[in-house]
Amino acid sequence: LYKNVDLYPDYLEVVSDYMDFCIIRDNIDRGTYTNIALFISDINLIVNNTLIYFPEDEPTKMTNRVHFIWFKLCR
Repeated sequence: LYKNVDLYPDYLEVVSDYMDFCIIRDNIDRGTYTNIALFISDINLIVNNTLIYFPEDEPTKMTNRVHFIWFKLCR
């Protein structure tokens, strides 16, 4: 599938609703997002999946928290 699944083989067992930035880019290119709420929903899904999958001290999770706060502030 995508890079996350190759790097983390059990990812799909833990995360039930997969999303990544490649899918978001494809959705933008295809015009799938008919409003900003759909785009934001997919961004939030990436954030939530990261918070679910990665351990508390994992750098990916800590970085994602910073991105999440930044994204919320920029809305």
